[in-house]
This record gives sequence, C-alpha cells and structure tokens, in this order.
Amino acid sequence: MRVKGLGVAAAVLAALTIGAAPALADLDDGQLGGPPAASGVGDDTLCPAGQAVTGVEGATRIIGGFIPIIAVATVQCSGDGVASTMGSGGGTAGSTSCPAGQVAVGIAGREGDFVDYLQLRCQNADGTGPITNSSGFGGGFGTADGPYDCPTGTVLTGLRGESINGETIRYVEIVCATVIVDEDGDGIADTPPPAEKDECMDGGWQSFNNPSFRNQGQCVKYVATRQ
Repeated sequence: MRVKGLGVAAAVLAALTIGAAPALADLDDGQLGGPPAASGVGDDTLCPAGQAVTGVEGATRIIGGFIPIIAVATVQCSGDGVASTMGSGGGTAGSTSCPAGQVAVGIAGREGDFVDYLQLRCQNADGTGPITNSSGFGGGFGTADGPYDCPTGTVLTGLRGESINGETIRYVEIVCATVIVDEDGDGIADTPPPAEKDECMDGGWQSFNNPSFRNQGQCVKYVATRQ
C-alpha cells in the first residue's frame, strides 16, 4: 500500500485499513491496545517471582506509513532479574522507568488497534505516597486509556497479552502480585536469614537477601554468630 503522495484524509483511511489508528480498541476494558486478532498469540513479559517492575524497555515501529506503535517490550525488575520479552524483532529503541526508590503499580497510555504509548504508574516501594505517571514512550496517536492499577497492597510484576504472529504487540494487561518490601525499600521480596549452616551449602547462600552474602563462608559465619 502506498501512503506517500496521499492527502491527509486518505492517509488516515489507509492507516485504518491496516489497523493502525484508534478504530477498534475499547476504552476501560482492562487492557491497553487493540482487541484479540486472528493472527495473535499469547505473549508476556514477566519479572521473576518476588520482584516488581521498575521500568520497560522496548522498540517502536511505524505502521500505516507514519504511525509509531510499541512493538516489543521487556520489563525491568527490582532485583535485576531477567524478564521474558513480549514481541520480537527490531525497531526504534524506547524506554520508560519509575524514579529511584519507586516501583510500578499499574499502566496507562494511548491505544488504537495496537499500543501507541505506554506509561508506568509509579509509587514508593513501601506503598506510601501518591501514584504518578512515568514519562512513557511510543507515539502520539491513539486514544488515552487507563489507568489500570494493581489492587492496593500489590505491585506490577509484568505484562501479559497478545502479539501478532509473536512479533508485534497487539495489547497488554497488567500482572500483579504481593511483593514484601525490605527495609531498603527496594521492592525485592525478603527471605528469612539462614538459621543452620547447612542452608549455606551448595550455593544456598546465594538465595538470601536479608542479609545477603558474598560467599558460603560469610553465610556460615553469620549463622555461627547467632547460635
């Protein structure tokens, strides 16, 4: 389809034809983006258990000749855990993140038949203070939708939805869970400290974060001082 040389009205009509403008998405439906598609497949980007979303990195692509949409997204996690990626392939890099000391508790943005713009809804990691929108990334088309926030006492731990042929995100929904915040306010679920030296064996020392240990010997010494 040629868009170059068309008038503005014709160009918009061309975009509508391939599902690039805000024609089919329903507002306040619990998801950001367009409706399920025949070529869509289930897709997600999730933090490891016990970690909260602190940012999103991804890629935008142009459809309809001039409309940027978010095609790929990978959530960033509070414990530096590696998350799966939603969508695939290249594009123009983009990202959004919560301020230091905060975690995501929801999303907002703009939608058409796809996700046009994505923002995180951010709050202090201990659950106090107001919820504010991150700067977001993506394009300026589509209709504003959201916010979609996690229930009180829970945080955003990922995004789930659909991508077209596993490549271009069609829509996203929030995934929420309870995350116990430690005294550092880092949004990482605390583990109880070791009570027996056997818990430090076979790499077990790497599982603790309250406190954390650099090696097995440090873990064993910690236990010995408390017996």
